[in-house]
Amino acid sequence: MCEAFFALGGVVYGLIFGAIPVTGFNKALILLFPVIGLFPDQYAAIAFVVGAHAAVPVSDAFSAILLGIPGAHSSQATVLDGHPLACQGRAEEALIAAVASSTISGVLFGSLILFSLTWFKAFVSAVTIPWLLALMILGIIGVALISNKGSHVKALLSAAAGVFIGLIGIDDAGEARFTGGWLYLENGFSIIALASGLFVLPVLIQGFSKGGVVCQVDRVKPDQIISALKHVKRCWSDVICGGTVGAVVGMLPGLGGAVTDWFSYGLTKWRHRNETFGNGNIRGVIGTEGSNNATGAGAWVMTALFGIPGTGSMAILIGLLAQIDVDLGSQALLRDRHFFYLLAATYVLGTIFAGVLCIVLAGKIALLTRVPFRWYAPVLLILTVWANLQWSGGWEDIAVLTIAGVLGIYVERFGYFTPAMIIGFVLGPKILTLTKQTVGLYVF
Repeated sequence: MCEAFFALGGVVYGLIFGAIPVTGFNKALILLFPVIGLFPDQYAAIAFVVGAHAAVPVSDAFSAILLGIPGAHSSQATVLDGHPLACQGRAEEALIAAVASSTISGVLFGSLILFSLTWFKAFVSAVTIPWLLALMILGIIGVALISNKGSHVKALLSAAAGVFIGLIGIDDAGEARFTGGWLYLENGFSIIALASGLFVLPVLIQGFSKGGVVCQVDRVKPDQIISALKHVKRCWSDVICGGTVGAVVGMLPGLGGAVTDWFSYGLTKWRHRNETFGNGNIRGVIGTEGSNNATGAGAWVMTALFGIPGTGSMAILIGLLAQIDVDLGSQALLRDRHFFYLLAATYVLGTIFAGVLCIVLAGKIALLTRVPFRWYAPVLLILTVWANLQWSGGWEDIAVLTIAGVLGIYVERFGYFTPAMIIGFVLGPKILTLTKQTVGLYVF
């Protein structure tokens, strides 16, 4: 019962961050670092985080449709047809169709994937050290090659920079590595600072200039719900196709939510080549949103079984749960059946609960999109600084956050790829350790 309570709290938390423009799951995770240790136990914290993870993809359609500003990476393609529908006076219809398709796909593919995770453990035991090393390298290369910034070279350099930053600290021999003589860095570069610098500070700076036309949504009437659900029923194959794309790509290391919405949108356009997209085709919303929660479910496969993040969000999540001694991909966790059942049940039920809340409270949730960015940006900045101060409590935390913020601004300005950098940061030390083990085992 305690875990169910925290799961519901996580769903509400995720709904808020999904609906607020330009926030999303990354920012929601970063703000949890200073409070993750306050939960009664590990399972309560896991339930809260997984509940939030299930809810964000459901509610991120609100800002995408109403404002034309994605609430998260997974709703970028939703803007193309969702926002024109809202401007045509069909905002409620588009919202309910988006929420329904995302919820249906999340429940279906979440159940198929997450309740089957315990069966994958036999496969994990068959993966040797060299294969695990290859998977981690594939994860870094994969996230670099799907960069939508236009330069794979810059994306690979971003991943390499992340690996370098991840190796800062004390090596296996007890010697300082890449610290520049700064004692503070001997404990490693703070993942909170790096994630804040890459994902929060650039958005806060740019967000003050963002705006948009808010389409009015007071409340959703029953006939609008019925009309939207009829569209989803008519386009059921687009929901399944989008969910299949999301589940498969989500399981591949290094891909995930940054591309699945575009893949599913492209597939929807290809399957209906005789229709026009980009000016308010509700099929484009349904097909795209069908991939969101399925992608989140698929991303848990590599993350939970191997500790290999497929997305920047999952990389931050690994670091967050490490604060409460939950080592994703470890043998101890693989033997914990309660963890896997909690993960599956929370994700599936959280998706259902989030979908119901979004439909019932659509008008109230839409109010979040009307709050001017300049009002809540200072709050996000204060909370971000506070979260970073929990690392050591000294001025060094602010100094490292500033360095990371400057890095994040230049990474964004010059077209580098932040998800590749954060994934490289998390996987860098693991790749070094596995490389040494591989060399020790197979090179004589």
